[in-house]
Amino acid sequence: MYFLGYRFPETDNEAMAAILGKVKSCRGRSGINVVLGPDINHTHVRRLDGLFRHADIQATHPIPLFAQDFMTVYAMNSANDQRG
Repeated sequence: MYFLGYRFPETDNEAMAAILGKVKSCRGRSGINVVLGPDINHTHVRRLDGLFRHADIQATHPIPLFAQDFMTVYAMNSANDQRG
């Protein structure tokens, strides 16, 4: 599972609860790959990791890319996988 582009206000508890509930219900065995930018120590990455941990979602793996960069590489890899 991949989590890209976390950007909602800290005070939006309804959105947080909905996202955490959905992630918890469909997380894979390999964990959640978090793509929020190149700085994996950024406040947004640490906050999301904290939210996941407190919701008992333990396995998070930060990927140090912006979402648009990740999507470009993901699309290239998918195209190569289909070719052969």
